[in-house]
Amino acid sequence: MMSFWPNAHALVTGAGSGIGAATAIALANAGVRVSIAGRRIDALKATAAALGKHAGAVVSIDVTGGEQDCYLPMWKHMIAMHAVDIVQPDVCYMGGMVRSQQVAQMAQAAGLPCTPHSANQSLVTLFTMHLLCAIPNPGKYLEFSIEGPDYYPWQEGLYVESPYKIKDGHIELPAGPGWGVDIHPDWLQRAQYQMSEVS
Repeated sequence: MMSFWPNAHALVTGAGSGIGAATAIALANAGVRVSIAGRRIDALKATAAALGKHAGAVVSIDVTGGEQDCYLPMWKHMIAMHAVDIVQPDVCYMGGMVRSQQVAQMAQAAGLPCTPHSANQSLVTLFTMHLLCAIPNPGKYLEFSIEGPDYYPWQEGLYVESPYKIKDGHIELPAGPGWGVDIHPDWLQRAQYQMSEVS
């Protein structure tokens, strides 16, 4: 069979079953080399066998989720059905540390790690660092934003001294009182203030 895509190499996710597996097989039948990824390694191996000589890499990947969920019954359902391999609550979306810890406890009971979401270098990452030190099931990583002032201009100059000193891929929790940081007075001076009221 002549390939429509000579020397092509595709990556198909969710290739252990359903439309992902069918797509991978169709591409292989068209002569494309296909690497596949998904959550269940046994199912991926079965798909890889069907790809024959066109099989590329087979990669088992974890699925994270929940970064914008704040409703505890939804977390309970998501964890109970193992919809994710790693729970990822956002301390600020959750409304604070206590509710975030409740999600981490549910995850621990289900044997799942917790790697909270932290989208930028504001206080959310600092809160996340504290949470990871306070739970028994922290994930292996701290999600650390690489976006700079072009994307998050308001985070520049936020702290008197940045708590985000990464050395050899590791970061230490600030040792000062409270959250371990001081907000820079100049940042507070130029900040915009808003008040929300319930009528």
